[in-house]
Amino acid sequence: MTISKPRSPTDVELTDRIMAHRDIRAMEIAYRRYDHVLNLVALRYLADQAMAEDIVHDSWLCLWSLKDAKSRPRNLIAWLISVVKNKCIDANRRQKTVAVNSHKLVDDSNVPSPEQDFIRYESISSVSSSIHRMNDRHQSVLRMFYFSELKCDQIAELLGCSIGTVKSRLHYGRSHLADIVQKALRP
Repeated sequence: MTISKPRSPTDVELTDRIMAHRDIRAMEIAYRRYDHVLNLVALRYLADQAMAEDIVHDSWLCLWSLKDAKSRPRNLIAWLISVVKNKCIDANRRQKTVAVNSHKLVDDSNVPSPEQDFIRYESISSVSSSIHRMNDRHQSVLRMFYFSELKCDQIAELLGCSIGTVKSRLHYGRSHLADIVQKALRP
């Protein structure tokens, strides 16, 4: 007689249980599944370990406090990563404001000009819309790799596939993206 291992709930099921029933067990599963990734993302943006942990904790609280069905994340890990990244960016902005307000010398030599910001924004916007035209498998891998800055092994773990599959999807996604961009640049 074989005993089958109970099926692990999907992210959609976890999110529904957290939002609809405030299911602490579902929150624990999501936490065990993604907390280490969120901490890695936060540490890429912040030099302070304690601040990174606080931001990840606040991000989990954001998930717990979601009530509106319209705001339910379609992709839990992508939603959590974007919350962490946005909170890190906000924290960095607050630190810069404090530095300026306390009359410390701020090195603005690396601050891009408004024109550079615009060009960067347009480039990112163009790439993002090109990625949006791809199939979901390539799209999700490219977004996790380039926008969320996850490594191949982390993406493989999140998607439940092999590292080779992630690398293959990256290769074909990049190739497809290059085709889309070349077609857009042709007169």
